[in-house]
Parts: sequence; C-alpha cells; structure tokens
Amino acid sequence: MHLTAAKQQTIKLTSCLIQKDTTNPPGDESAAAAVLAEFFRQHDISCRLIEPSSGRVNVLAKVGPEDRPSICLLSHLDVVKPGEAAWQHDPFGGQIVDGEIWGRGAVDTKQVTAIHAVTMALLKPVADKLHHQVIFLATADEENGSKWGMEFLINSKPQLFASCEYALTEGGGFTATLGGQRIYLLDSGQKGTAHIKLSCTQKHSSHPGLTRQDTPLKTMLEAVNRIYEYQSPIPHKLGRTGAHFLRGSADILDLEAELINGGNYQDHCRCIHQTISSCNHATLRSLLEGAVRNSYSPNVLRAGSTVRRPPTEACASVKAQLLPGVKKEEATEEIAAELESLSVEIKTEDFASGYDVGTDNQLFEACSRAMRRVDPEAAVVPFYAIGRTDGRFLAPLGIKSFGFAPLKGLDVDEAAARAHGADERLSVKSLEFGLEANLEIVRELTLKG
Repeated sequence: MHLTAAKQQTIKLTSCLIQKDTTNPPGDESAAAAVLAEFFRQHDISCRLIEPSSGRVNVLAKVGPEDRPSICLLSHLDVVKPGEAAWQHDPFGGQIVDGEIWGRGAVDTKQVTAIHAVTMALLKPVADKLHHQVIFLATADEENGSKWGMEFLINSKPQLFASCEYALTEGGGFTATLGGQRIYLLDSGQKGTAHIKLSCTQKHSSHPGLTRQDTPLKTMLEAVNRIYEYQSPIPHKLGRTGAHFLRGSADILDLEAELINGGNYQDHCRCIHQTISSCNHATLRSLLEGAVRNSYSPNVLRAGSTVRRPPTEACASVKAQLLPGVKKEEATEEIAAELESLSVEIKTEDFASGYDVGTDNQLFEACSRAMRRVDPEAAVVPFYAIGRTDGRFLAPLGIKSFGFAPLKGLDVDEAAARAHGADERLSVKSLEFGLEANLEIVRELTLKG
C-alpha cells in the first residue's frame, strides 16, 4: 500500500471510529471494536476481540514473528462524555470541516488507534523481515480506571506482555515552541498521584451566639491557604526524565544546562529557575515546574450546613502530583510539616506511585532519529505526562513505554483544551503527519534496530 493511500485510510478510519459512540461511562466499545476487526480482516491480519464484560471490548492484533521480542502499539477506544457545552458540529459525526476532523476522540485517542491500525497494515507485507513482533492493542475503559481494559489484561493475560520490550501510546507528541525552536514532547514518565484528606473538629462546644476565633472552618481555611502558597523544594538530583527535560530546555535557551544535576546545589537550582523563568510558553513553563517539584492542589472544601451556627467540623481534599520515587508517607510528612502549627488531621489515600522510563534506551533513539527525518527542524524533548495513561501498567513490568504520537501543528495548549473539551478536533494534515511519523519510528525499531 502506498503512503498516500495509507493516509487516506487513516482519515477514513479515524472518522469511522469517532462515529461509534463509546462514551465511558457507561462504556461500550463493541461498535468501534467491530470496525477494527473488519479493517484487519481486509488486510489479512489476525485479530482477536477480548471482552471481559458485556460490551467492554479490547482489540488485539499481531504482525511479525512470534519468537521475537515485541513492541506494543497501545491506544484506547473509550471516550469521555461530550459535556454540557454546545458543539459546533456533532461530537459523534466524524465530519471533516475546513480541513479538520471533528468529534469526541479526535485527539483522545481514536486518531492514535487509526494510526496504529494502518501502521500494522503497512508492516504486514514485510512481516517476516521484522526484528520485533508488533502488537496492536486498543483497550476498553481507560477513561474510567481501566478495570475492563489494561488492568484486566495485565492480571488475567500476562502472557501478552511477556516478551514486550517497548510500547508507544498516548500522552505525548504534541508540539510547543521554546526559544524559537519547535519541540515534540515525549512522555517518558508520569508523576505519582494521591488524595490527601484534611479534617478539623471543634474540641469544645459553645453557644452559637458567642463568637469563637478558632473555629474548624477558620483553621481549615488557613490550612488550604498554606497549601496554595506552598512550594515543594527542588530535589538535589532530578529524575532521569526531569533532568533531560530541564537540560534539553536549558540548552535550547542557551543556558548552562550542565549545571542541572551538577555538584553544586545552588547552581543546580539557579539554572532550573532560569530555565523556567526564560520559557515564554505558559503550559510548557508549567510542565517544567512540575518536573522539579511535588505539587498539591486543594480541590474540595466542606464545612457547615447553616448560617445560624458555626460549623463544628471542616474538611478539605488535596490532589497531590508526586515526582517518581516519592513514597506515600513522604507526601504525608511534607504536608504535615507545612501544617505543623495547625490542629489538622492528615490522611493520604488512593496513592499511586509514578514512574520514570528515562531516555537512555533504544526506543528514545529510534524516536529521535525518525523525527529528524520527518521534521528535521524540530527536537524531541522528554517530559512527565500531564495525566495518567494506560502506560502506567507497563512500566512496572520493565517495559519501556513512551507516550508519543507525534502530531505536527497540534500545540500542547490546544491538545489539553480539546481532549476533554467541546469542539474536539484534529487537522487532517496533523493526522497524516502522525501516520508518517509513527511508521518511521516503528520501522526504525523493527527493520533497522
């Protein structure tokens, strides 16, 4: 199949997948799975549908020798709800309007599913020459915890991943401009997460007509304000992805990149601060900041039920995003130290550790070489992903998993706004570029590696 025809197939398949409503919840990927099954049948590629619960369908296909190490092309079929905001075009129409494909999943992540599927079709004629077996996996339930998708597959079918060395999935590939240089953000790690619950209870009762200065609400407001103002300290040594992200950015900005993770902590911090402050891209600046600190965001505050009586208890919930390697008790201790003088109970729940694949591996080299061919003027820079993806299930298995689906022309600001927002859409040119870039990366690994 010629690349021009393959690009047309990618556009058609993306549109068709968007037209299948796979909103989660409630969750039903069967219609989209059927589209993929038919696509693979037409291209004589063996395909298997794995349905752990009614309608919750995962699609598996393979190309290449069974006895070789594998690379997994991972995406998901479910999408979030269209939301309450009005759309300019049908969120499940898959229409092409003014050179853009519109609909829920155009950015998260039915375009990746289509790119991966067409890549499989392009590799099929040279299957016996591949150094790796290529596994296509489009999962269920990613948007709602992955119970019927990756969690099920990892726990019940571990043999699928036994020989897997590398994986490419969502989470990166968006562009940004730094110091006049176009960069592609590659997710080579994800921060850990936790919910930290704060609570305060009145120890002494009093008449509601008497004014008290030490009410639980006042205490909790002070606690929340301290957390808003708090800045976690910069580690003496950044993680592998964080160090590469900051050093790569500092180098582009013509700063002293070698000072980052250098011997002198003051110089280390100074260069980090200079790099962040010199970045004129707001989202990129936020990502740089997130790569060097834990962050804590108070998102819920509850106290009282009537204006007649002061509340006798107050609570708040704080979302924590933690650098890879930070433990649950360390996050609790960090907040406890900041709130030491306040009578607040602290409890950390729903902890999930982060991971850092790093860039000292063949997959990063393949991505960099491939991108130099398809976009010679750009650079590939690793970062910690904004959210949590199915890639989090692979890193603990020792699989080098990158969130990297390059889409030239889709700025990270636009991607973040469109992915779960109204009027989600992707330019046809970005989609065509995405196929070309993904194919080059996989070829680099499977035919040249």
